Amino acid sequence: MTRNEFMFQLRTKLKRLPQSDAEDAIAYYQGYFDDAGPENEQAVIEELGSPSEVAGKIISEFAFKQLENQPAAKKGFGTVGWVVLAILASPIALPVGIVILTVFFSAIVAVLSVLFAVGFTGVVVAGAGILSAVVGVTSIMTSPANTLYFVGAGMVALGIGAAILWLTVWVGRLAVVGISHLVAKWMKRRA
Repeated sequence: MTRNEFMFQLRTKLKRLPQSDAEDAIAYYQGYFDDAGPENEQAVIEELGSPSEVAGKIISEFAFKQLENQPAAKKGFGTVGWVVLAILASPIALPVGIVILTVFFSAIVAVLSVLFAVGFTGVVVAGAGILSAVVGVTSIMTSPANTLYFVGAGMVALGIGAAILWLTVWVGRLAVVGISHLVAKWMKRRA
């Protein structure tokens, strides 16, 4: 961001203030940049923060100055309006960013948790199929019909469990690739 871009954004954010107060603030920051010199523009921008943060501070200070300067009888809706404006104009980008990241990572954890649960279900079903087949083989001498039933049911369960595992791995790979693409796209946008 350059000095001109910073000042343009700051001027845009300060349109809610009375013109004289906005011009005073703009003149102050123009002087701040002038004192630092053109070679230190980036350092000044980093020191000040974003134009939204600077405008939020200026509007908050103006609102509280207005609140202090009004006589007790005049304090009413106008003051409440300025206080609400100061609260709304204060820098909220950091908390909003934290909320967005928290929701994003919660969604990732939820997707991976569901995949893990489905995969674990596949393991349990496959294990039950193997156990059923073993039980069927051990009863071959006492009841051949039971043996066929348990071995057949065991093989079906083993197949279903293997299919669940394969599907879970396939969907998991798609999810990991999709999540990595989203994160990469988000990181490029932030850079």
